[in-house]
Amino acid sequence: MKRIYLIFFVLLFILGGCAVQKEVVRKKPTVIKDTPAGLEMETVLKADSIFSTASVTEADEKRAQYFFEQAQEIANLADSLWLIKDIQNFTHNDSIRTFRFLSQAEKYVLKNFDEFKLIKKMRKKAGRLNREVITRICKELIQQTIKSFEQAITTNKFEYLYRHRFGLYLKNVAEKLKDNTYLARAGRELELAVKDVKNIRAFFSELGIIYFDLKDWQNSFKNYDIAKNILRKTTIFSIDEPDKYYDRLDEVPVDTAMLVSYLNYQAECKTKLYEATPALALFREAQKITPSIELKQIFQNRLDWILWDDGNIRASEIRDHADSLRYLKKEYSNAKNVYLGLLPVLWTKRTNDEINWSIANIDFNNLNNKEAGADRMMIVIKNSSKDSLSGAPVDSAYQRYFNTYGRMCFNLGQSFLESDLEYSYIYFAQAAEINYDGRGQAFLQLSDMSKFDANETIKLCQQTMDYIDDLKINEKKMLYKLLHTTYRKLGDFQTSKKWFDKWKDL
Repeated sequence: MKRIYLIFFVLLFILGGCAVQKEVVRKKPTVIKDTPAGLEMETVLKADSIFSTASVTEADEKRAQYFFEQAQEIANLADSLWLIKDIQNFTHNDSIRTFRFLSQAEKYVLKNFDEFKLIKKMRKKAGRLNREVITRICKELIQQTIKSFEQAITTNKFEYLYRHRFGLYLKNVAEKLKDNTYLARAGRELELAVKDVKNIRAFFSELGIIYFDLKDWQNSFKNYDIAKNILRKTTIFSIDEPDKYYDRLDEVPVDTAMLVSYLNYQAECKTKLYEATPALALFREAQKITPSIELKQIFQNRLDWILWDDGNIRASEIRDHADSLRYLKKEYSNAKNVYLGLLPVLWTKRTNDEINWSIANIDFNNLNNKEAGADRMMIVIKNSSKDSLSGAPVDSAYQRYFNTYGRMCFNLGQSFLESDLEYSYIYFAQAAEINYDGRGQAFLQLSDMSKFDANETIKLCQQTMDYIDDLKINEKKMLYKLLHTTYRKLGDFQTSKKWFDKWKDL
């Protein structure tokens, strides 16, 4: 019996010794009996404390690697099933692959036995290849993948690549499930990954896009700025003959496409933060360095958008919303209300006139408030700078407003022809006063309505002739006939015949 006890204690001693041999110190020893020669005890204790919190055993490294590889394996399996669930018409090969993947998935789903039982019931009821069943299995595999990543990170918290891959995986899950809680966590994991790694550009650009998708514009801008600076500072190490640039680092040729992408994201962040000045500067820098004609135009469009109301970004957003209601949704009354609410927000007269023009068009063409629309346009025209001789707008961009107002008056004149000739004449007279693209037609209508006064008719017909090239064939015939009959009334038969011949020749 004593011999058996002796053998037991010897084995226990040997096993204990092996364990001590394999283990790397992880916890701070409570007592260090012997201070190494030439060192103070305080230094020894401090160093030992740091080492004990910054070391991982070889066994833990292997376990962490196992969990990491397992996470990748489950993630790939879930991705394969996710693609299969979206196939519309299953082929025989699709079915075989699905059964194989489902068999592989079962051992992971079993880890959550309650979920396994629910899925099993669903499969019995709906069928093995049912899309809902596959989706449910994919979601459980996603959770198992997350657990495996967490175990890898917990077991070896010093391997930042685990967190990096975990963050990217969570971003992928967020896109699949349309759930930004996963995206927010992806941001947290990548923040931890870059905490002690300051020179990996891709990490910061990945954080930049995550925060951009989360609409955290400030953090997105910050991370893209770090990525941009790393790109500029480290490019010299990847080019031929870097010594040529040691005394002129600003001239080091960088990856233009990458730099333009970072500048674009930063500019968009500043736009979302309503910071027009830096946004404009960043868009201009991107536009300057990109060789792409298409991108140059895109950046110009963004510059024009910001500058629509001299950098009043919020006004541009409201205008876009109103335009969407008007042109896409055809919600004219709602669009008008948004435009009206925009007027007090605007900074410039130019944009104020443009929005009043939009409101007037909606009133006149869509809401049957024709007189209100014309009245609003009259105010715009009245307050516009005009050439003293021609009456044309000084700013050529305003010609569209003059054209709109002139047409409104002309259409109103036509609408009163049957009911109120006086109103009709007044509107045609107003249209004729405006330097617009239908002025000849307005003078022609006035000529026709003044047949009671031959001299007035002749005068108005002569004014119509100034716009003869703008008239259609039937309008020209009407003009020539008026001149023929009016001169005949006046007894000028020779001139009357001249216009008669012109009328008949058309």
